[in-house]
Amino acid sequence: MDIGKYIGKFLIKNKYCSLSGLGVFELKKIPAYEQKGEIVNPAHQVTFTPVGSIDDTFASFIASFENVSISNAANNIKEYCRNAKEEIELNGKFAIENLGNLSLSNGKLVFHQNADLNLGLSPVSVTPIEIKPIHPEPQEKIKEDFSYPPANTTYLRNKSNHWIKIIVGVIIVAAIGTAGYFGYDYYNASNPKPVETETSTVQLDTTTTQTTVDTTTLTNETTPPDTTLIQSSTTNDTTAIPVTPLAVGKEYKVQIYTFKDELKAIAKVKKLSGYGNKASVISSNGQFIVALVASNPQNDTTKLVDSLRRFFNPKGQVHIIN
Repeated sequence: MDIGKYIGKFLIKNKYCSLSGLGVFELKKIPAYEQKGEIVNPAHQVTFTPVGSIDDTFASFIASFENVSISNAANNIKEYCRNAKEEIELNGKFAIENLGNLSLSNGKLVFHQNADLNLGLSPVSVTPIEIKPIHPEPQEKIKEDFSYPPANTTYLRNKSNHWIKIIVGVIIVAAIGTAGYFGYDYYNASNPKPVETETSTVQLDTTTTQTTVDTTTLTNETTPPDTTLIQSSTTNDTTAIPVTPLAVGKEYKVQIYTFKDELKAIAKVKKLSGYGNKASVISSNGQFIVALVASNPQNDTTKLVDSLRRFFNPKGQVHIIN
């Protein structure tokens, strides 16, 4: 292996070259300067320090061209340095290809650069480097793999995605159902159904018109009106409708309901009359009062009004008209 042909090339590239056992070469550039009115061209100067250092950079550089290991290249560098010292002892100098000579001066190694070396004007001529082909290393016989193949993660992933889609669908359906429920509840709260209200006591005018519907004989007060089931004579509706007490004392006309629609008032009177009550419709100030004729054995109007209110209109206004 010719180490000398790599020194110049490595020196140009890295500006230094360390040879273990000899020393370190350094490449310095001298810039252009003026001398006696003339411009002196820039030049390069190679200096040498006879103190070696351990550096595998040069060995790695050679190994890349020779296709050998770095340790092999390092051994050839050591052999080259040993031969250089032996030749200096025998002949007084050792020539480094295209760079200069090494010699002894006062027992120390010194370097003398070639006079025609000028890297600033033209490149240093170096011996062409032959790149050796890389021989393929023998490959070991591939052993058959009897291990089990990896788990099919695609199937597991698809199965996981399937369950995720189902869960998301259930959550969406539940959210829609919940929104619908609260929406329906809010709609009912915002739009309450009209409820037939039975208005409070109405002050009668001095002149009123009265429509009387004939009724059958009133039942005895001794029979509990809230538990007696009376069959309507005109309809098949069976409801627990109380009957006004038997008129055994002074008769009073008592206001039970108040309607704004006359037809509703007449219908209520017919229904009450059908169950044996003495009911009538009284028109007053554009409203229609449903009144019952009743009495109390002790002529106690308070008990009479409370009894009729409890039986007919617990939440409304019941009072005696006359």
